[in-house]
Amino acid sequence: MEIVRDTLGWDLPRAAAPSVKPPAVTTVTSGLNAMAHAAEALYAQDRTVATDGLALEGLAAFVTGLPRVLANPQDLSARQDTQRGALTMKST
Repeated sequence: MEIVRDTLGWDLPRAAAPSVKPPAVTTVTSGLNAMAHAAEALYAQDRTVATDGLALEGLAAFVTGLPRVLANPQDLSARQDTQRGALTMKST
């Protein structure tokens, strides 16, 4: 598996590198769903300092990335933000 470094310095498998293939509406609706999971993680009974941090990081990434993806679906930096948000939600 080929590893690539994105502009934020994250090492990602080539398959996880930012892409403009998904339609913006798919990226945004999936991101909103992930944000709901982040909010749930913040009040879960078994939450920890680590899961709180990941949830907050994910929310911040989506808050900055999703409006930019909607405004310009070709913006790879915005798509990176949404992928970073998704990665943090996978860890909570």
